[in-house]
Amino acid sequence: MPNILSKRYGKALVGMCANATEKSTVGQELGRFTEAYENSSELRQVTESPAFSVEDKKATVAAVSKALKLSKQVEYCLNFLLERERLGLIGDIHRDFQQRIDA
Repeated sequence: MPNILSKRYGKALVGMCANATEKSTVGQELGRFTEAYENSSELRQVTESPAFSVEDKKATVAAVSKALKLSKQVEYCLNFLLERERLGLIGDIHRDFQQRIDA
């Protein structure tokens, strides 16, 4: 169930998109990252563990972003969430974003 933070981030992401094409692209990219995040225990472990530095976590997100061919805009948003220890909300954020652009 989405919480207030995921709704706020979803709304902010929609606001960052200039047009319907960009919204669609961002939605697809968020979906790809969400799928990778939810299906990779290693990715979750690195990004959630205090044993890894923020720099290591960002490097991991950068590598995944490159592999998934994500835009700099989406990578920036992922790093923003990472720095605030909220990357774990990515699934709810993606669902909220999709609901907003599909409405």
